[in-house]
Amino acid sequence: MTDDRRIERLYPALTAGERVLLILGDRQRGEPDDPKVRSTMPRDQEQDFARLLRDTGIANIEIGMLILALYEATRAEEWRLLWFEGWVAHHNDLVASRTGPDKRRVPPALRPPIDLDALPDETLAGQAPLVLKGSRDAVVGIADQAQAIADILEEFSGELGGADPLRPEAREYLEETEERLARLIGTLELWLGPIERGDAGEYMELLGHAVATARRRE
Repeated sequence: MTDDRRIERLYPALTAGERVLLILGDRQRGEPDDPKVRSTMPRDQEQDFARLLRDTGIANIEIGMLILALYEATRAEEWRLLWFEGWVAHHNDLVASRTGPDKRRVPPALRPPIDLDALPDETLAGQAPLVLKGSRDAVVGIADQAQAIADILEEFSGELGGADPLRPEAREYLEETEERLARLIGTLELWLGPIERGDAGEYMELLGHAVATARRRE
């Protein structure tokens, strides 16, 4: 018996999840779906197969779009923090360059950590808490949404026997976003001290509603 014949004899024994994984593999390689995956499927698997295939589509389209949005939002926060650090460096350079009587008329250099309770004013020290608080809140919100995505993808993965429902490029965007967020939080903690993460439960609930809506559209 040839290898192809042996492989063909395995098709009827596949589970619904295994059939979905074969189709995902075909699509990730840019190949058409293997018709034998469906033609050899028992009728009692059709409902589970359709549900799992639908959920992998949701993971890569609806959730995939959200992953890309979080990646772009993270990049925007990186630019905001770089702008702030450039502002601080320029200010501190000016302070260092002043001597004699001029030095007394320049606000002191700004060094971490900063006082978040300081009253705002027009100086760098007065504006820094507002800038950093805004950046902290935005970064924590993005990180909580990324955690909610990871949690719901873990649920999808459980339905597929532990396999990743995401296409490789979407997974790379999610992992890079998580890495960038970790670096942002680390930098912000230099200025603000320990940062408490939010509750991803709220975003998990919202994401659950979005997934349920996408399922109803199918």
